[in-house]
Amino acid sequence: MRNAEWKKNNIFIVLCSLFIVTCSLFIASCTNPLMKWVLDPRTVTFVSNGGSSVVNQTVLKGSKITKPSDPVLRYHYFRGWFLDNGHFTEQWNFYEIPKENLTLYAKWEFEDGDHNLDTDGSPDNPYKVYNQATLEKVGTETGPGTWSLWAYYEQITNIYYDINESTTVSGEWEPIGRSDRSFTGTYEGNGYYIEGLRISAAPSTNQYRGLFGYIANEGVVRNLGLENAGIMISNDSVVSFIGSLAGKIDYNAEVYNCYVSESHIKCETDLNGLYIGGLVGSNDGSIKNCFVYEILVEGDQYVGGITGINEGGTIENCYATGAVIGNAYAGGISGQSQTSISGCIALNYEIVIMGNDSEIGRITSNSIGDINDNFAYKNMILGINKGTTYVTGSTTDINGGDIILSEIKNDTVWKKAGFSFGNTIERPWIWKGSSMPSLKGFSTTFEWQDYLE
Repeated sequence: MRNAEWKKNNIFIVLCSLFIVTCSLFIASCTNPLMKWVLDPRTVTFVSNGGSSVVNQTVLKGSKITKPSDPVLRYHYFRGWFLDNGHFTEQWNFYEIPKENLTLYAKWEFEDGDHNLDTDGSPDNPYKVYNQATLEKVGTETGPGTWSLWAYYEQITNIYYDINESTTVSGEWEPIGRSDRSFTGTYEGNGYYIEGLRISAAPSTNQYRGLFGYIANEGVVRNLGLENAGIMISNDSVVSFIGSLAGKIDYNAEVYNCYVSESHIKCETDLNGLYIGGLVGSNDGSIKNCFVYEILVEGDQYVGGITGINEGGTIENCYATGAVIGNAYAGGISGQSQTSISGCIALNYEIVIMGNDSEIGRITSNSIGDINDNFAYKNMILGINKGTTYVTGSTTDINGGDIILSEIKNDTVWKKAGFSFGNTIERPWIWKGSSMPSLKGFSTTFEWQDYLE
């Protein structure tokens, strides 16, 4: 008996010793270069693409990844972990052994069906927007409990338009809201985007063009992306306010945590195409924590990366890349500003004035309002009458403080401008370093523009 008990104790001691040694080796592998080389651990990062969070893993050389519990996303089915985000052609097999550090991306499939059986457009029960039909229904009805311009909406998945086809059966997108019946409700994008929207201007009395025409009286659009949008305004139209997201934002209206990427806005008219912005044509409200990426904005007067004119509103903590081309009043953030632009970063490749007008600037062409804590890419090209030049500036003038590539790719200057990094509601910006700053809740990653490499 005593011998059996002695053996049992020895086995327990050996097992404990092996456990301690294993733990010690694992810890040493993280700090000791030799042990790290011997054990060669792999880091596995899980990106849930809007779903519930999944804990990252560290696995030793020769070990498999432990398959985590499936994440959850409202109105979607989980379809596995993939190596390629967006295309989802390379699904990870958890029986395989990783040979290097990996990032795995969740693939989701939208749950078909009518998701508006019990909705009423109230703050607690907003209408669900999830396809072309529901998007085109927003703001088209009147009366309580209908899809009115003052109702509450939430997008619950990405919406795609075939970029080779017209946006609607009639071939013409009707903006949500206009000056005589503006959008005063709330549109919650939930971190989703609309891709391939095409907007033109057939003869119409509506001067406002964008996904939204006119947002006013505490109307709110937030957490929404537009990708590969196209706006083409011909010379025979009466359109005066043009932006991918909205033609005009009026007093007490808000747009925040939104972006436009890889899009083209062009207005050919030199009579009525007065305010053309990558995001918003004319701003009298509040634009905060937004960006435009790889965008081309072309027009006559008051042409800007974020807004054509900041007439009576505020623009705060926004950035822009791409190019702006006009005949007068062109700027990287706003074509002209009469009020406040603060904490913005202009990373445009070039700002061009085609005529002899010299009203041009990296942040804005001119301003009678407050300009504070703004920065701009030092090598941004300013073109005037087919000539090119480079300028310098300060954080409180129309050209913004000079920043070079090494500063652009360091979060210090972004924090100095006031960008709040933290991936929370209060601090919505996300800094990765390997890609451009992005916003909380969005799954799309934006690589550094080629000219910023």
